[in-house]
Amino acid sequence: MQAAEPRNAARAFLLAGLIVLFGLGSYLAWDISRLQSGLVRPSGKARQAAEARLAQLPSYPPIQRYQGFAVESDGIEIRVWAAEANRPEALLLVHGAGGGAWVWEALLPRLRQQFDVYALSWRGHFDSGEAREGNLELYTRDTEAVLRAIRQRNPGLERVHLVGHSWGGPVAIATALANPEAVASVTLLAPVLPLAYTPAQRFFYPNVIRPIVRRVLEAGRAGDSFKGMFLARSQMQRYLEAHAAKPYSVEKPGLLADDGFLPERQALLVRNNVELVKLQIPLHLALARYDNVIPPPRVRAWGVAWNSPAEEFESGHYLMLDAAYPEVADWLLKRLARPTLAAR
Repeated sequence: MQAAEPRNAARAFLLAGLIVLFGLGSYLAWDISRLQSGLVRPSGKARQAAEARLAQLPSYPPIQRYQGFAVESDGIEIRVWAAEANRPEALLLVHGAGGGAWVWEALLPRLRQQFDVYALSWRGHFDSGEAREGNLELYTRDTEAVLRAIRQRNPGLERVHLVGHSWGGPVAIATALANPEAVASVTLLAPVLPLAYTPAQRFFYPNVIRPIVRRVLEAGRAGDSFKGMFLARSQMQRYLEAHAAKPYSVEKPGLLADDGFLPERQALLVRNNVELVKLQIPLHLALARYDNVIPPPRVRAWGVAWNSPAEEFESGHYLMLDAAYPEVADWLLKRLARPTLAAR
């Protein structure tokens, strides 16, 4: 009888421990899931409508080879697609993580009718020079190098508009903050925005979840990992081959830069977003209703904070290549042709 009591106590203690661990795990899972709350999957009807619309849209020329130039950034060749006509205004298109100049190919025929247009590829992306690492600072340096080259190539250039998609959004903001005299406006398409970590998220996401994801994704890819991103260089090539010059539907993959999940990076994104207001330049914002990376509510909230309400498009994360790309092009041209400085 006496021997049974310690066993019962041990079982009770073990059961209590399991209950506590289950409760803690459930809470953490719920808490972390809130980072992506607001993502909406398209209904079958929405997918069918997008596919039907895509079938009616004209094809667009792919960026198979660059018509442009190259600059050096930290000794790495940065390739730039260019359509130059010595106009007084130009667009510099900044892609997101894992992309390249090619992600803008559907918009280029329309945009080049009114602007000189430049689309760069960051280090390690598309046809630019190889790189083992990528982060906000390095990509901003690449973008700044291209911005300087654009101004040198066209002395009569009056204005350069920055257009950033996804991780290119924070890069466009950082570039504008560092070069306020050279930037006429900033347009953000489904941009990466601060996550507003809770205390639990601030610890578990970068220190527990992020390393696990990296180990899983990097398994079997020795020598191919790309530090600072949740993908390998070979993945970027496969992504290009699978999706370049092909129409998208409202559902498509989204690629993430794990550099953006660090708490110190989140703090920097917040500071830059606040500083952007002080530039007193036109700011335009667009979101994708069926974004599978950036929750639309987060974009809407920052639109309110910036006093620049977000335009919403019936598309997925790559809204400039999705079924809505004609509307995105029209909206972009309209906003940049008549920029309105939002009241700050």
